[in-house]
Amino acid sequence: MVYKNLLILLFTFFSVGKTNATISDSIPSDINLLKDTAEIIRIIEYAKEVSKVDKDSASSLFIAAEKASKNSNNEKLIVISLFEHALFLFRNGKHEEAFDKFQETYNKSIQNDFEEYRYKSKVHIGTIYMIKSEYNIATEYMLESLKYFEKQKDYTSASGIYLNLTYIQVEQNDLTTAEEYAKLSYNYAVSAENKKYQSKSLLNIGEIFFLKHEYSDALNYYKKSLKIADSINYNEFKSLIFLNIGGLFKELNQLDSAELYSEKAADFNYKNDASIYTIPKAYLLISEISESKKNYKKAEKYAFKALKFSDSAQVYQISATAYEYLSRIFAKKGDYKTAYEYKVSSAQINDSIFTEEKYKIQNELEAVYENNKKKIKIEKLAKEKEISKQKAQRFEYILFFVLLLITVVIITGSLIFRQNKLNAKNKSIELEQKLLRSQMNPHFIFNSISAIQDFIMNNNPIEASSYLSDFAKLMRAVLINSSDNFISLSNEIETTEYYLKLQRLRLSDKFDYKIIISDEIDAGEYSVPPMLMQPFIENSIIHGIMKKTDGKGLITVSYSAENGFLIMKTQDNGIGRKLSEKYNNSQHKSKAVDITNQRINLLSEKYKQKITFEIIDLTDERNNPSGTLVLFKLPFRKFNNT
Repeated sequence: MVYKNLLILLFTFFSVGKTNATISDSIPSDINLLKDTAEIIRIIEYAKEVSKVDKDSASSLFIAAEKASKNSNNEKLIVISLFEHALFLFRNGKHEEAFDKFQETYNKSIQNDFEEYRYKSKVHIGTIYMIKSEYNIATEYMLESLKYFEKQKDYTSASGIYLNLTYIQVEQNDLTTAEEYAKLSYNYAVSAENKKYQSKSLLNIGEIFFLKHEYSDALNYYKKSLKIADSINYNEFKSLIFLNIGGLFKELNQLDSAELYSEKAADFNYKNDASIYTIPKAYLLISEISESKKNYKKAEKYAFKALKFSDSAQVYQISATAYEYLSRIFAKKGDYKTAYEYKVSSAQINDSIFTEEKYKIQNELEAVYENNKKKIKIEKLAKEKEISKQKAQRFEYILFFVLLLITVVIITGSLIFRQNKLNAKNKSIELEQKLLRSQMNPHFIFNSISAIQDFIMNNNPIEASSYLSDFAKLMRAVLINSSDNFISLSNEIETTEYYLKLQRLRLSDKFDYKIIISDEIDAGEYSVPPMLMQPFIENSIIHGIMKKTDGKGLITVSYSAENGFLIMKTQDNGIGRKLSEKYNNSQHKSKAVDITNQRINLLSEKYKQKITFEIIDLTDERNNPSGTLVLFKLPFRKFNNT
């Protein structure tokens, strides 16, 4: 697995300028009563200077300046004080409070036609959406702001926006677009003669090459970034560059070079230079390198340093990793009791983080599901109303022209009616397809959540913690895939593997699974409907494998090509459908068959491509049931990732 470097792509617009240190000499004792514009501006500038050393005092000053500006009834001054207060909150991680202030700035800027602050606040609102992983709306806000700053030839701001857009594309795994944005960011930084943004952009380009496993190019861009940072003594960023270079050499197994650069990254005072993330990550990297070199004493020392640092800064994810490293180190030293204690500590931190996220995600999923249902119903009613309106208008049209030329009117009306009927049918098909997916996806996700909860409660929580990341990946994949009729085959395979792995864990390894991909298949090139085979895999587990008494279950999922078709199969060695129906004491008919038939019919009708599937009951040499095979045959369809 590629070592995960730090990719710092967030930026803050409009950096604090240098202020006069003697401003404090003339600060009035009762700021709230101020109404003079120049005096209030001086208070804001002083608050910005104080924020570097005393955040509590700075906060009080910003609040007072904002109140004074509102008393002055000067709309431009109010907007400035709101914006600067929002920036202060944003830079100190208070994103929700900052969001409200930026929104207030944005609204007032529109009311008073302050175009500059309208877009300054808008791009920061987009940045907060980006931090919250709401990438679509974040991109929309940033692209709208980008047009303004490009028109104003504000190349520094344009460069900063492209830094953020690069981050979004990396998070969405679109490295091609990310590289394009990073280079645009660099070009704008050059035009603005902004060395800091040049250094950041070059580091980002290097990191994109790193993620593409093109290590030579990555190192070249890292060194270019470092050269610029050196030229302006940009120490806080040099620490990050050293860390990324260390991670690259670690990936190349050049441990001495990796250790050298990691120690350079760690050799900064984070209060003055490096961020609270860079230093502990550097300690962890040194610990990992030392462990690889079997220098357990040094590995232990730096793991403890990372733990102490991250605990004091309340960076709990890093604390959990440090405990994990310590557990591994002490196990290698033969001290299994201490290793176990550290493993428990790591699991407890991860579990607390996961528990908070779990309930948040569950609530969000329920809200998304309900909103989707309402949206689909509204869309359907609107389309039906529009269709009814069109029919009424067409009827009037026919009545009007029937007096002039009845034969021509009948032919024309017939053609129009037929065309509109086809359009209405296609729109109805699209809505029905969305409804089917909205029914399937929450059911699938909530079942997966229940499976993980059961596993955590009924098994060893230390072992369970290592698989929580698979659950998060599965959940994210299902959410992303749920909005599309087709996804890439590679995404479908990845989601299927996460699902099988979690089910296997839940059932205490009652079955094994295999995923086979033929050599002629390029999984990233072709697309398939999402979760087409998942209901049948679920049936195999519940109705076939769980009731099996003779030996261990096996589920085989395979993908191959045949005469221009993609063949997808899922096969189990369970008890078979007939015996399963006998156990259920009913003529059980899986909803998976009905739903899949509906999906296939709708997709085939819309895209004019025939999709077929069949269920085959398998038997052994004695004609006894030996499992079930489900086979899908789909025409090859290119995946379009734009």
